[in-house]
Amino acid sequence: MSISALIFNQIIIIMILIAVGGVSCKIGLISDEANKSMSKLVNNVVNPAVVFLSFQKQYDTEHAKGLIFALGLAGVAFAISMAFAYGILRKGNSEVLAVERFSCIYPNCGFMGIPLVYGLFGTEGVFYLTAYLTIFNILVWSHGVTLMGGNLGGEALKRVLKTPAIIATFLGIIFFITGLRLPELLDMSVVYIGNMNTPMAMMVGGATLARTDVFNALKNKRIYIVAIIKLIVIPLAVILSASFLNINQVIVVTTIIATASPSAITGTMFALTYDGDAFYASEVFTATTIMSIITIPLIIWIAEVFTM
Repeated sequence: MSISALIFNQIIIIMILIAVGGVSCKIGLISDEANKSMSKLVNNVVNPAVVFLSFQKQYDTEHAKGLIFALGLAGVAFAISMAFAYGILRKGNSEVLAVERFSCIYPNCGFMGIPLVYGLFGTEGVFYLTAYLTIFNILVWSHGVTLMGGNLGGEALKRVLKTPAIIATFLGIIFFITGLRLPELLDMSVVYIGNMNTPMAMMVGGATLARTDVFNALKNKRIYIVAIIKLIVIPLAVILSASFLNINQVIVVTTIIATASPSAITGTMFALTYDGDAFYASEVFTATTIMSIITIPLIIWIAEVFTM
């Protein structure tokens, strides 16, 4: 079965999980507070567990080189994203432009990317995805904060280093290089925690969408321009760049999945924190999340044709 077919199947599973989360929210099983708590649990415990587990493997030079290549390709992907975001999106008031540029540059690579990559490639894919997540966290807490109107001060580096996924990455690299392994019982416990990632993350996503005015979001014509840039133009540009490079297929597909993921919910959180247009940010998040169900399999199919 082709990778695009596999990812289509994974998208169907994710749609079902999102629907379960949405219905659970509508009938009162998941409250706003419960959804926030589940979101924090995914970000601070479950995702880091998956990231750490991806490094629980025998050290070899191929994986080490692959991680460096993944970092390089992630850097290229973000450079392309910024070029299109700033090059195309020029009209509008400053708050609207900030939301749109942020939404084009920063994908939901944790909530959406990890479940998709893990479903396709297991811990092997997540191992390379950590490179993308690392670049994401460094940029989002520096460039992303200033873009949305925040003042960095001396907090940017501290915030990056305190990010649970980054901590898990650093610990994982230490274990990977030194050959350390968790005791069997502890390892199994972390595996069980990591296995909650896809169902919990997608149910949180479904509950979040259930409390958003989806139809109103889809009425905004400007959002479609942002969605086309984010979900189609930027991933296609990354595919074109990757087609000239001799890089492991798993690394390429993992990076493209992360890049093609919908806009990050972080944009809404930053807009709330720094008095930006949080309502518009949530609309962009909602619209791109819904559209990505169709665009991600399409992008991966194109990637198969041009890079594999």
